[in-house]
Amino acid sequence: MNSIGLKIKQIRKSKGISQQLVAETAGITQSSFALIESGKTQSIAIEVGKGIANALRVPFNELFDIKPEDSTNSHQKEFKFSVLVNLIQSELSHASLLLELSANEKLDEKERLSYRMQKENIQNGLFTTFKAFKETGVIDNEEIKKLIDVYPGFGMWQNFVAPLRELITKEQK
Repeated sequence: MNSIGLKIKQIRKSKGISQQLVAETAGITQSSFALIESGKTQSIAIEVGKGIANALRVPFNELFDIKPEDSTNSHQKEFKFSVLVNLIQSELSHASLLLELSANEKLDEKERLSYRMQKENIQNGLFTTFKAFKETGVIDNEEIKKLIDVYPGFGMWQNFVAPLRELITKEQK
């Protein structure tokens, strides 16, 4: 008996589900299912596998030991980090320009206020994006700490990362 067949059989029995019910849900005969469970069938069509997983009420990936790409892969992490830094740099460069424009005394107060508000919107939007990334697991505290340390002396950067620092500190308490 192969390990997948054994796993299917163990899950099915633990849940008290008959071979016939699993086979019907998967769209195959009970005898075909018995061959899968006994390991005598070497390959299973994806649709049949999905039907078996559905009948057993377990995720397909879990049932067939399919691991999603390892998000801790160093190349993927470095690429993701680079993309995040570039996103932040681009947005903060835009925010810096808006800050400069808001200080231009040739503009009336309404225009300067508009530029300041746009700058704040960019910073708030970036923070909201990173908070969502963190909450959904796209980035973790270690990656946020690394981002905080990228440009320690750049004022606009420090204004942006201050709320991120607070986000990490609140979690650690």
